[in-house]
Amino acid sequence: MSREDFPLRPGAARPGEAAKPPVRRFLDLSTAHLPQALRDAVPGDLRTAWGSAHVAVLDYYGFWLWVPDDPVEASDLGGDEPVPPEVLAIQLRARALECDYVLFDADGARDDDLPLFAEEG
Repeated sequence: MSREDFPLRPGAARPGEAAKPPVRRFLDLSTAHLPQALRDAVPGDLRTAWGSAHVAVLDYYGFWLWVPDDPVEASDLGGDEPVPPEVLAIQLRARALECDYVLFDADGARDDDLPLFAEEG
């Protein structure tokens, strides 16, 4: 047996080879899976509406949501700012699909396993 017979951790390189950065997956999802109040909070006061969820705003039409390894535990650690149940359901769905992030996009895909919310106003 040689070193080449043993798998390396993702991104690791064998001697003499360049290391490759890890590649992560994301769930491309329609903003229709969010209630109007959460949509309206983007790009406004996310800490109030989204609790302890980690969100990065791109623009009015799209933004990223980080998916923790254990969304339920991470929400519980939020204390006074738990993750809204609709967001937690999306994080759980993304984790089930082995995704580390969710890209919310007004024109994103709709997932039959998640509820849809009508646009108000």
